[in-house]
Amino acid sequence: MRLHLLLELGQRLAQRSNGVLSGSDTYKYPSCDSACQAPRHYQYVIRPGEEKLLKQNPVETELFNVTVPDSGRAIARAVLVFRSNSTADEYGWVARIVVGSGAQEDDIAYGYQAGEDLCPLQSSGARSVAAYGQLGGVSPNTVSVVAYSTRFGGVDDMVSVNSGSYLDVWVEDPRPQCIGKDISATSYYHVARKERGWSNFLDRTFTWPTSVAPIIGLDLVKNAGRQNLKVITTAVGGPKDNPTSQCGAEVATMTSQQKVGGNIAAYATRVLPPS
Repeated sequence: MRLHLLLELGQRLAQRSNGVLSGSDTYKYPSCDSACQAPRHYQYVIRPGEEKLLKQNPVETELFNVTVPDSGRAIARAVLVFRSNSTADEYGWVARIVVGSGAQEDDIAYGYQAGEDLCPLQSSGARSVAAYGQLGGVSPNTVSVVAYSTRFGGVDDMVSVNSGSYLDVWVEDPRPQCIGKDISATSYYHVARKERGWSNFLDRTFTWPTSVAPIIGLDLVKNAGRQNLKVITTAVGGPKDNPTSQCGAEVATMTSQQKVGGNIAAYATRVLPPS
């Protein structure tokens, strides 16, 4: 299993209409100070009639390529719905995000790709891919999301991206005294290299146990000027030997938990697709 990003975003209680954070992954803490501007939120949507058909690996199809009217350290999250157009064969999808130049900071994986297989005519449901990077300065103010379909001997246009899929971007106040106040990030790769000294990319994997075990975490200092905390995690996992090899007979599952302050804030279990 590869766990790529754990991202923290603080925000004031008084929000602009395009910056409200809500839902089960938003947590409140007291005090409010406007010394640093709250993270700005931008959203981009694939509308009806703009659905995308994916090219076959290795040719990437551009799902989003947006110029964000802002500068600073940024989080980007794409929520995408894929659908197989094949009536007989299994196809897969792979997607990734590039924030700014896509460069890495201190071994944190910014936009490592994620993907899964699809049975014929199957919809993936909503799938999230997250990334982290710098907008502005020496880096462009662009965020792009690209994807391709996968199948040995496969052809183009067998996987589509549905309308309603969207891209969120949050940007931190770029002033020196504000850098790091609202966005924090880490990854399993970062921890593996810094704490364990692993240099081989293939060694930096997490063996998923049969009971809940910690993977990575962040120690955060509460920003006195913020009242909301948003946590975004992205995990990509797969078994060494998949017992599920036939569509409609899926039995293998993987489970993850997200904890804040020792309390379970989010919980997910997914059935692994055939492969």
